[in-house]
Amino acid sequence: MSIKLKRCPFCGGIAAYKTYESAFGPSMMVVQCTRCGCETTTHEAKLDHCAKDDAANDWNQRATVGEWIPIKEKLPENQAPVLVNVSYPDDEYEIHVGFYDPKKGWADEYVGSADPYVETPYLEDEKTGGKVIAWMPLPSCYAEV
Repeated sequence: MSIKLKRCPFCGGIAAYKTYESAFGPSMMVVQCTRCGCETTTHEAKLDHCAKDDAANDWNQRATVGEWIPIKEKLPENQAPVLVNVSYPDDEYEIHVGFYDPKKGWADEYVGSADPYVETPYLEDEKTGGKVIAWMPLPSCYAEV
């Protein structure tokens, strides 16, 4: 029985199986987004189990974080760190941890920097064609009970 693959959790693209052939050992199987290229960890094809099923189960596993908020609907609080979905030409997408400043725009957040503007690249760039399209709050930290 074939496992139905969910859409990409980052960009909504269609997922597909991909095999990496090896001249030195068994082939490896992953599930990869056909739009943004994100993929699962590799699963070694062995005779005693199906790497395709393992890759599909990894791909379909989702953590509940929240929903993407289009920037046309709402902007985050000034300089609050959030997950940022950046769209590039040719259907390329990236996820960043960043922040929004009404005066300077969207920027990457460098963890550990006292000043977030020190050597911080801005996410909307004419050279790369990057455009922030959505954001979501960061998940809370895990704490053992």
